[in-house]
Amino acid sequence: MLIRLNATLRRVPSWAIVTGSFLYTAIVAWTDYRIGTRLPMAVFYLPSVVAVSWFLGRSAGLLFALLCASTGALLERIAGASTRLLLWNTTSQLLFFLLVATLVSVLAAQTLQLRILAREDPLTGIPNRRAFFGALDRALEWSRRQGVPWVLAYLDVDNFKKINDTQGHGAGDAVLQQVARTLREGTR
Repeated sequence: MLIRLNATLRRVPSWAIVTGSFLYTAIVAWTDYRIGTRLPMAVFYLPSVVAVSWFLGRSAGLLFALLCASTGALLERIAGASTRLLLWNTTSQLLFFLLVATLVSVLAAQTLQLRILAREDPLTGIPNRRAFFGALDRALEWSRRQGVPWVLAYLDVDNFKKINDTQGHGAGDAVLQQVARTLREGTR
């Protein structure tokens, strides 16, 4: 379920994520203002920091962390907090939000990299066996639904083992990369 949600949200435009995060932050700030100092609200600013960091990257996440910490500081100032308390709370919230933004953006980048590595051959950059079987399942299902026949082509590189054995694995890798380039340029 989380994977589907992530995939769906990745298609949301950046402006919509920023707008939604701003609106959410404004609602939390308004609630924070209305409640006053009776309830610490810092944790409620985190979802917008996390969302922006995950979907828009580290820089945007750090800016949002700064925005949320500044909003909290402004509200504490309005509430009449002492300078010492204001400095302490703002600094600790800012550092916490910056840490969360950094960790979430790194996690998002690594998750994306793992998703690519799970479906793509690192040497050639073409889809691997897992991606092939996923595409095959989708093609079979489409063919059944549409009632349209389709063709599967199989490609073999003649004497590939001989190239690897006589010229080395570097030459074999170069051949595979050239075949992959040719396939990418000649097929959809």
